[in-house]
Amino acid sequence: MRNEMSGEVRALVQAGSVTGGVHVHPGRSSTITPRQLPAATPWFVGRGPELDGLSQALMSAVDGDACARIVVIGGSAGIGKTALALHWGHLVHEGFPDGQLYLNLRGFDPAGQPMGIGVALRTLLESFGVLDDRLPTTEDAQAALYRSLTAERRMLVILDNAVSVDQIRELLPGSPTCRTLVTSRNRLDELSIVYGARPIRLTKLTADEADQLFSRHVGAVRMAAEADHAATIVDCCGGLPLALSIAGARAAARPSFSLGMLAEELRNAEQRLSGLAAVDGTALDVRAVFSWSVRRLPPAASRLFGLIGLHPGPDISTPAAAALSDLPSNDTRRILEQLTRAHLIDEATPGRYTMHDLLKTYAAATSGFDDSDGPGNAIRRAHDYYLGMSFRADRVLAPARRSVAPLSEPSPGTWPAVTTEHDAMAWFHAEYANLMAVIMDPTWASDHGRTWRLAWTLVTFMRRRARWQDSVTMLPHALNAATMDGDTVAVGHVHLDLGRALLYLGRHDEALTHYYQALKHYTDSKYYRGKTNAMNHIGQAHERLEDFTSALDWYQQALVLLREQDDAAEQAAVLNNMSWAYSCLEDFGQAVEHAECALAIRWDSTLRETRAHTMDSLGYALAGLRRYDDATRMYEDALVIFRDLRHRHAEAITSFNAANAYAQAGDVANGRRLGEAAVAIYVDLTLPEPAAAVRAWLRELDDAALPPNRC
Repeated sequence: MRNEMSGEVRALVQAGSVTGGVHVHPGRSSTITPRQLPAATPWFVGRGPELDGLSQALMSAVDGDACARIVVIGGSAGIGKTALALHWGHLVHEGFPDGQLYLNLRGFDPAGQPMGIGVALRTLLESFGVLDDRLPTTEDAQAALYRSLTAERRMLVILDNAVSVDQIRELLPGSPTCRTLVTSRNRLDELSIVYGARPIRLTKLTADEADQLFSRHVGAVRMAAEADHAATIVDCCGGLPLALSIAGARAAARPSFSLGMLAEELRNAEQRLSGLAAVDGTALDVRAVFSWSVRRLPPAASRLFGLIGLHPGPDISTPAAAALSDLPSNDTRRILEQLTRAHLIDEATPGRYTMHDLLKTYAAATSGFDDSDGPGNAIRRAHDYYLGMSFRADRVLAPARRSVAPLSEPSPGTWPAVTTEHDAMAWFHAEYANLMAVIMDPTWASDHGRTWRLAWTLVTFMRRRARWQDSVTMLPHALNAATMDGDTVAVGHVHLDLGRALLYLGRHDEALTHYYQALKHYTDSKYYRGKTNAMNHIGQAHERLEDFTSALDWYQQALVLLREQDDAAEQAAVLNNMSWAYSCLEDFGQAVEHAECALAIRWDSTLRETRAHTMDSLGYALAGLRRYDDATRMYEDALVIFRDLRHRHAEAITSFNAANAYAQAGDVANGRRLGEAAVAIYVDLTLPEPAAAVRAWLRELDDAALPPNRC
């Protein structure tokens, strides 16, 4: 069982390094040399309820299970492992009447190698009064004597900064009455497997806890007076106790200076690590502390650590890491496990890894050192992975959509399989934040051809999840990339997609501007399918402006060109839009006719989404003619397709339209069922306004006549 200690250990920070060998707190009947544990960080003492939570959490870990004689406190550099162990030792010293031993094993010490077993045993035995003339000559004999001296004693042994299980195996007391706290930046799984140790992993502070820690250094008055600057400093420290303490100490050392100076220094990513160096020249420097962990990595792990620092997204999958490193997936997985064991990355979910923001900044600064491959090649490989996978997933979601080929193909068997709509949507869900970050990161987006293509592949997923605001944020980057790439048709594509997002956000005039730009670029490049598509969208914009006559005129122009080109699929899309425009004019007869013409076109499996939209439009027109049974059948058939496609936004719209038709037919139960389903989808899509509108409709469901409505 793994304990996560993020809430109980909020105030703990490694504000001072502990050096030396062994320290003893004497008990009532102890013959041990009377030496105390190193002092706890002063602000630990009497600092309120968080100490009670800390004490209870560790007491549970140490005493809650009679078999858990060993507790391993793990976590990244600067997270407060040593401070936690020492502070708890001071709190509970009365529970260990025979003494407390502290030994710094220097596993990550900048001054030299980790302490050897022989030195550690001799130091511990000297604390028991074993002089040189009585000291056994072999390590085995020394270990046996140590176990004998700790037998039947009630002692706490703190083995700090261990680098491996081999380093501490002989230092573990054999007595069930002793308790051992081990701290390490490495994950010491063998202690749990072989010795039944209880692992506790420290995590970064929450925002409130980080504020409290920084406030203890600078004072509540000063922090409140410069709240914005203080918030910037705390945010730049990323919840790392060491960083917060260094920043706090720097600010406290200059009480007359504005916090804005420090905030500005830390805001700059290139200066941030330099800004988190202690003012007195000690080794307490975030960058130095990180380096002590990284330098113990094998070369391949050190290289991948640096490359992950270049990755702009919030996490990285094993295949993406393999693309970065240009290594087989199995080798990459093994190296990622090494980084996880060193607490340099976290496996947040199976096969997906995160890195603390400050560690990521440090890793990026080290990328490319002693690497002939170069970070530029690594970025290009990862970009190709995202582009190729995104292209494949989009092909599954929208096989009839205009095609834009990726720039490279994977080696067989190296990328995840994406064969169904479920696979495709799941992949996009997992990688969405990474794809957005890659498109908008200046370093990665400098490859213009890859950038606009990657944005293009995201559009179908974003439309199905109603990510309109994200589209408006991301697509200008794609538009710039397509323009810089000199691809006129691509520029038209991005204008069209940006216009669609703006249209759904109600920014109709802006949408029209982009649609006209798309039409111009398609016309100039003689891309006629794009031209008719732009005309179709211009019609939709006029429809949203309630200029239905102009909308029908644009639809008709597009339809004439499509019939000349014998493009049946696009004809169906235009006929569907014409059906809806006629319904808005309450000419339901024409609406039914145009929808039925669209459905009469020869369909194949690649056009299911267009077919479902047309069935929705036909259902609306039939409901307008009060043919409710026919309307609800059409809606239910459309819903089957939308659910199969995982098109949640369209499913919500059609669910509400169907709810209306059922309610008008007097079937309140089905009306409520589908109305509530629409609300649930809108909530899932984080669309509060349509969710509120449907909730209001549900409250009025008992009214005699509900007018048709469309969300």
